[in-house]
Amino acid sequence: MKSKLLSVKQITDCCSGVHSLALAGDVIRFHRFPPLLETRYQSTADFQIRGGCGAGVRLRFRSNTDTLRLSVRYGREARASYRGALIVDGGEDRAWGPEARQGDWSGTLFTASGPGEHEFDLWLPHLCEMCGEPLKRHRFEP
Repeated sequence: MKSKLLSVKQITDCCSGVHSLALAGDVIRFHRFPPLLETRYQSTADFQIRGGCGAGVRLRFRSNTDTLRLSVRYGREARASYRGALIVDGGEDRAWGPEARQGDWSGTLFTASGPGEHEFDLWLPHLCEMCGEPLKRHRFEP
């Protein structure tokens, strides 16, 4: 089966900790705050960084994909913390992302040992700005 890109609506439907998403060129930006709070986080560079980080953002979805790949682009940071976490089928969490600073990162987060459907909890890095390319999928449901 050929992989397809998920739409912004499909990704929005599986997000928690996000007020809205925006597609900017080939990347998705996660906006955690409604407009009133977003405005408050624009007053200083430190607030802008914290407002743009992925703290508390999770994507939960079910899929029969045999491989889950992700590419992210890192922006400014409040702390040198670039790793997210992935939990598959309620099991142990596994870290993903680079240990040290780099602008872009791509990697395989999951490879199935056989056919079947899995539940994924994808947690974004906590204290840095990041955006991701749209997730590719086989069958997907939030």
